[in-house]
Amino acid sequence: MMLDAFDRTIVNVESQPVSLEYRHNGRPRKWTPDFMIERTGVKPELVEVKTLKRLYPADLLARADAAERFKALKDAAERKGFNFRLLTESEIRVQPALYNARLLCRHSSLRHNSALILRGRDALRSMPDPSVIGFQTALGPDVDGFSLAITMDWLGHALMDRRSRFSRSSTLRLL
Repeated sequence: MMLDAFDRTIVNVESQPVSLEYRHNGRPRKWTPDFMIERTGVKPELVEVKTLKRLYPADLLARADAAERFKALKDAAERKGFNFRLLTESEIRVQPALYNARLLCRHSSLRHNSALILRGRDALRSMPDPSVIGFQTALGPDVDGFSLAITMDWLGHALMDRRSRFSRSSTLRLL
């Protein structure tokens, strides 16, 4: 969800797209990555998500084994022509980014309403102050300024403050 909300170069995200063979501790094994990200102009990326506890166990031998295993996964991905990324739960559940991503995805259907987008662009240029409240004032009462502000951010016409949760009091600036 966060990738879909914030990365405009994404063409496709696919859950458990392929299975690859790799070697670890002298034995052949199979690995199915959590998902694959396809972006314009770069190699597809296989992504594995693990807990911090799984990546960095307290036991030093287990920690070394985990490091070797993830190095083997990276090598297997690269041999098949993929980039590799290892993420942790702390990287995918970052707040307020996850909250904002949910809002961006929830209101994304408005991006297909070209008349509303044109009206939003005009309102962005004439808003009295750089905020969602100023945007609402410029739009008038018949359109939800918050939903449209989120959509304008999604489309790259405006930027809401990503350092805090999106709200009706968020700052909004024209790009």
